[in-house]
Amino acid sequence: MTPWDPDCYLTYQKERFAPFEDLLPMVRLRPNLRVIDLGCGTGELTLRLADRLPDSHVVGIDTSEEMLEKARGVERPCRRATRFRAGDSCTTIVLPNTARPA
Repeated sequence: MTPWDPDCYLTYQKERFAPFEDLLPMVRLRPNLRVIDLGCGTGELTLRLADRLPDSHVVGIDTSEEMLEKARGVERPCRRATRFRAGDSCTTIVLPNTARPA
């Protein structure tokens, strides 16, 4: 698989962020949500979502180590509930306060 280039990915930031901006106001705010952002890319939108969902656990998942490296560079230590991990849609993720897979 060809590696992703985070800088090239961000060249089209406006186009990539537009659907997120359209959908974010539709997210119903509730405490203690568990959210997985599949294909989190460089992590900016994952962090925006985490900011919008206080007291929630948000995990960004991506297959590209290059993208995750960039995402981890924007992680905020104060947002302990936001993490970035390698994986794909078949990855098993166990979030805090959820049942562990058998």
